[in-house]
Amino acid sequence: MPEIWDLYDARRNATGETIQRGQTLPEGRYHLVVHGWVINSKNEVLMTQRHPEKPFPMLWECTGGSAIAGESSGVAVLRELREEIGVSFSLLDGRRLQSIRREDAFVDVWVFRGDLEINKLVLQQEEVVAAKWVTPEIFRDMFQQQRVVPSLYYFPSLYQRVMRGGI
Repeated sequence: MPEIWDLYDARRNATGETIQRGQTLPEGRYHLVVHGWVINSKNEVLMTQRHPEKPFPMLWECTGGSAIAGESSGVAVLRELREEIGVSFSLLDGRRLQSIRREDAFVDVWVFRGDLEINKLVLQQEEVVAAKWVTPEIFRDMFQQQRVVPSLYYFPSLYQRVMRGGI
């Protein structure tokens, strides 16, 4: 079954239009993407490694994806966390920290707290091939070595906000 996305205007107002994944978005239209960061009690960040047949093959990222038509940002991030790493969170376990407008999408960035055991994660085979905890310093090194999906450039400033805000 094809994945259908809701479309938004430049001010993030729903237009009532939809589009199928893979089709070109009309000019001035955006879809909704969610990034779900998980940080443990040691302040390490959960990273997942992309499947070799996906864009940015074998690079590391946070859990995320596109919202399906009818989904709110919160519902979408919870679904992505369940689907990709087999973890069920509540929206009370985290919060949306920011929304970034890219050329074709609004990216809502969520942060959740949880002490997950890597060996108990259930990785979605067609999406994720590995997972690991990293310190913010290791993340920075991975990013500088181009081992992280480029769109995660915002992570260092996000992490500082998380630490100051105590989430």
